[in-house]
Amino acid sequence: MTILEKAKILGEAIVAGEELTKLRNAEAFMNNDLEARGIIQEFQRTQQEFHQWQMEGNELTEEQRAKADALEEKMVDNDKIRAYMDAQKEFEDLLHQINNIISQSISGECDDSSCGSGCSGCN
Repeated sequence: MTILEKAKILGEAIVAGEELTKLRNAEAFMNNDLEARGIIQEFQRTQQEFHQWQMEGNELTEEQRAKADALEEKMVDNDKIRAYMDAQKEFEDLLHQINNIISQSISGECDDSSCGSGCSGCN
């Protein structure tokens, strides 16, 4: 089996895994909720506004920072947004773990003696 065939199998396993399913479901629930969508849109508009402000060489004011903090709190307080953010973090953690395993296999170094991948740290 070639490396690309194995990569395809890994991709299929990721798609079939609970982390991606949970992320997609949380995203759909969030997008179908008017309140959650409104909060996300407000956050995105504010984020773009602040980014443009900083690109013009300005520092964020205390008032702007307070607005950003309030919006973040509003997002965390919304159950559907929080569920999406949690699922996204879980999926990103999985991808990070996969990347670490690949990197450790390539370098021959491993921090986990139980990984069983045959790297020099495990032998």
